Amino acid sequence: MPTLIKTRDVSAEDASKKHKLLQRPLRSCPLPTPKQVQNWMQARLEEFCIEFLRAVSENERMSSVNRLSFPKHAKRCAQMFRLVDLLHQAINNNTVLQLRDIYYHDVGLFERQSTVDALVRELTRTFCCSRSELHVTAAGKGLVYGPVTIHTKLDTISCMSKPWIIQYSLDIQSIRTSADTLVIVEKEATFHTLIDAFPLPNVVFVTAKGFPDLSTRQFISLFVQETGVRRAYGLFDWDPYGVSIYMCYKYGSSVTRNENMCTTKTLQPIGPFYEDFKQLDEQFMLPITTRDFRIASNLLRTIRPLQEPIVVRELQKMLFLARKAEIQGIPNVKTWLSKKISQLPFSTEIPS
Repeated sequence: MPTLIKTRDVSAEDASKKHKLLQRPLRSCPLPTPKQVQNWMQARLEEFCIEFLRAVSENERMSSVNRLSFPKHAKRCAQMFRLVDLLHQAINNNTVLQLRDIYYHDVGLFERQSTVDALVRELTRTFCCSRSELHVTAAGKGLVYGPVTIHTKLDTISCMSKPWIIQYSLDIQSIRTSADTLVIVEKEATFHTLIDAFPLPNVVFVTAKGFPDLSTRQFISLFVQETGVRRAYGLFDWDPYGVSIYMCYKYGSSVTRNENMCTTKTLQPIGPFYEDFKQLDEQFMLPITTRDFRIASNLLRTIRPLQEPIVVRELQKMLFLARKAEIQGIPNVKTWLSKKISQLPFSTEIPS
């Protein structure tokens, strides 16, 4: 048979040389410096954290990863770990933390309230969860008034005697009302004008004093779901900001896309529209600014696929006329609103 592996004879001299090489002591390898060890550990830690966050996220909503490295981002790391520690305590104790409370737990470390808000947003986006699941909420600023009885874990509240400050919605056990209409008001001044003296019967008024906070939006969503109110209307300024606020109430916002029950899809705009101002003096109409024009143009691109003919029509009029107006331009807004509500059908749809 042919030989597959060729071998050669090893002489005694070659064997002696190899034996001497094996007997020679190994050269000592230099130990890594502390800086090299730190860099290696930092790189491994960053890789582990990124892989961990990718594994936790079960979908593709995590669009980007913010890298935090030590000691380059030492303060940011300290703030994040402090926040996680506070949230861990709140979850274990089954308590709810307000964003303001978190800030005051360590003012020296967080420095600004906006820092806490941004860190909480990063956590909710990273873990694709809501703020309520992290036991975090914002301080209540919204108001509700009308024939509403709210049962919470600790008390029963009637909203007929005075406006109630909307608190954390998960503390609400049930909501009862005899009203058939919900009206969301953009401005607090208009809200108080509507409820003072002779409030409209069978109407519940809610305001978030401007751009809506999450607690108010969650309360409205819970109110509509619990009570089955068939008519939900929005009273906003006739300008791009008013439309933005309306869209936030109805469809939510990108910042809180992971939050539960914070939209009211049955909401419809009740005005005021251009027709309501057309019969008034031109002094109530204001020119739109460059910023208004840009916001209105962006809103048009966003709203067109959402089947909102009334909103699209009003935005087009704002851009064509280069005018806008505020609710205060309507004289006797209570009488105007009462007439509007009486003319609308008893349903959640408003004909265009």
